[in-house]
Amino acid sequence: MFHFGPNLLQVKMVLKEGRVSLYRRSASHTQPLSATLASLERERRQNHAIALTAAVVIVILLMLAICYLHGQSVRRQQELMLLRESARRRKREKRKV
Repeated sequence: MFHFGPNLLQVKMVLKEGRVSLYRRSASHTQPLSATLASLERERRQNHAIALTAAVVIVILLMLAICYLHGQSVRRQQELMLLRESARRRKREKRKV
């Protein structure tokens, strides 16, 4: 008996009319083993595609967050430069007066 994947398929190999068949716990009918293996392969590919899509979305969101934070940082630096420049101007004006 083998357990496959998260849905815990119970596989029992039974020789029946020279053919290996598969019994599912929830199903009363049998499926050929090749059909079940094909469906497991399809499920594995779908899971892989979902995981890949999720990874791409996470990377894009991280990049957007980094760009946003960098923009905030640049904006703060510009504001500080403007404040310093205005402070210097005020100092110069006080000296002239």
